[in-house]
This record gives sequence, C-alpha cells and structure tokens, in this order.
Amino acid sequence: MSSRVGASELAKTEKLSGNNFHAWKRRIMLALTLERLIYVINKPFPTLGDKPTDEEKKEYEAFENDDLMARTIMLTFMEDDLIRVFEDCPTAKDMLDSISSKFNTTTTMHVQLLLEQYTSYKMKESDKVVDHVNKMLVMAKDLAVVGNVISDNMQICTILNSLPSSWDMAVTALSL
Repeated sequence: MSSRVGASELAKTEKLSGNNFHAWKRRIMLALTLERLIYVINKPFPTLGDKPTDEEKKEYEAFENDDLMARTIMLTFMEDDLIRVFEDCPTAKDMLDSISSKFNTTTTMHVQLLLEQYTSYKMKESDKVVDHVNKMLVMAKDLAVVGNVISDNMQICTILNSLPSSWDMAVTALSL
C-alpha cells in the first residue's frame, strides 16, 4: 500500500468475522478511499468494445488493477474461512455486495448481542478514560445503526457504570 495513513487504518482493522461487519466495513471503506480505490466499489466494471482505443484499454487496465487491489485488501482482512467464501467474487463491488447481504442484518439476536456487549463493557484500570468513552460511543452508534438508539442520559449512566472502582468518587460526584 502506498499511503501511510491507509496502512495505519488497515493496521487497526479487525478481520471480518461476521459479528463485526459494520466496524470492518467502515475501516475498509476508509482504507479504500485513502488509497484512491473506492471508485471500483462505486462504478460498474468497464467493458471494452470491439475496437477499443488505446485510452479505453489503458482505463480498463487501470480499473482492473485497482479492482484487484481492492479485492485483495478486503480479503486480507477476513477470517480464513470467510476468505474461501468470498475469494471467487469477480469484482470488488460484487464482493462487498455479497459480504453486505450476508452480514448486514439486524436480527433480534444481533441487536441483543450488540446491546450485551455495550452494557457489559468495563474499563480496565490500565485504560485511558478518553479511549474507553470513545469505544463506548462507537458501540452506541453501532446500536443506533441497527435501530436501537440509546439516549444521551442512558449512555452517560452506562459509561459511568462501566468505570473501575478506582473511579467511584468521580462517579458519585458526577451522578449528583
């Protein structure tokens, strides 16, 4: 990858396992955007006519190479068993569409899993509170994406309850 920012974003990307589809997709789309590959997701694969010009051939080859790179990026950040499922997709757009149709679901069980993760998440003593709060805000947004919006007051209460016991005095003061 040519972009340092793109590489650092991908370094943070968890491999797609199914349960983390929304977070995975955000990171992959950001990485593809930073690498200037997002267009292969948004545009149809070009076709060559009977007598293509040199310019049309050049554009086709560039699209084909960029599509291969986008597919490779997506496959790199999948669990091994999922790679086997999606590696035969002919284009990056087809691959993302297939992945989305499989994992972009809002079943009751999925919402319950997200809710359980959010309400049971606890900050470790070694964690920075800013990082912890940001992680919880992301979880709340993930819940909102699947139609389970959590009010600001409930988010505050949940975050305060997730802090370790060393924060008890601050929690008491903030709860008044």
